Amino acid sequence: MKISIIGAGQVGGQAAFLAAAAGLGDVVLADTKPGLARGKALDIGQSLAITAGDATILGTEDLVQSANSDVIVVTAGLARRPGMTRHDLLAANGKVVMAVVPEALRWSPDAIVIIVTNPINTMTYLAYKASGLPRERIIGMAGMLDNARFAYFIASELAIPVRDVTSWVIGDHGDYLVPVVSQTRVGGVPLAERISVPQLERVCTRTRNAGTEILAHLQQGSAYFAPGAAICRMAKAIGDNEQTAMPCSVYLQGEYGVKDVIVGVPIVLGRGGLAKIAEFDLAVGEQEQFRVAATHIQEINRQALRLIS
Repeated sequence: MKISIIGAGQVGGQAAFLAAAAGLGDVVLADTKPGLARGKALDIGQSLAITAGDATILGTEDLVQSANSDVIVVTAGLARRPGMTRHDLLAANGKVVMAVVPEALRWSPDAIVIIVTNPINTMTYLAYKASGLPRERIIGMAGMLDNARFAYFIASELAIPVRDVTSWVIGDHGDYLVPVVSQTRVGGVPLAERISVPQLERVCTRTRNAGTEILAHLQQGSAYFAPGAAICRMAKAIGDNEQTAMPCSVYLQGEYGVKDVIVGVPIVLGRGGLAKIAEFDLAVGEQEQFRVAATHIQEINRQALRLIS
């Protein structure tokens, strides 16, 4: 497999390192800033003698080098700074995504595209519209990251290993995230039977605000270790044709009662990208929260289209 990561900032660099170290495939790291991708690729390449990653890595400013990629990951764009919301990035990042995705696909017309640029659901929607790709081949990463955060906070609250938690999230990335408590299990037991109401409220609030919490600590830059791991988990599922269920953002055509919106839902991911959307039986409150999230994303999409037109 060949994986091209466009954007060599913290998230892109971490994803490139993890992909190369795990031997997921040959990696191209691209960035318009002269030398940035080349320097990080050289550093990552030298680490492979230690990690024994069976891969090559190339840094470049030229997307020609990404030709014939199986997976294209887009992390390019501005990152949040303290005091900013993800939606503050709409206009600038919308223009970046709508320029980068068609150019990358010019060199890799058969690739699966993973969008990471914030705000993820709207950026994935813009990329979908700009690319002309079928919905199976353009996927947002947010659900994988949010679900990891949800599982981590559950495990921390209950003082148990995170491997004992099987969790699900749907909806938007941020305030309109919907933790699917009805489908979440701890050691096979429904989460609601293992956790108190105040604990659950604390977990859900921290999950929705996890990125902002990290940003407040770092002061400069935002999360990148967990986002990088989420990207690589998706790339592995594609490369190995796992047909594995995981939460990601895809274009809905009536599933869960909404359409013409890209929003986080459980999907089955494999070699061709989206293989299937899994429709859970949601609790009534979860259904309503999801509908509100989808409506919110649609409004942000309209704002983005006005800003970049």
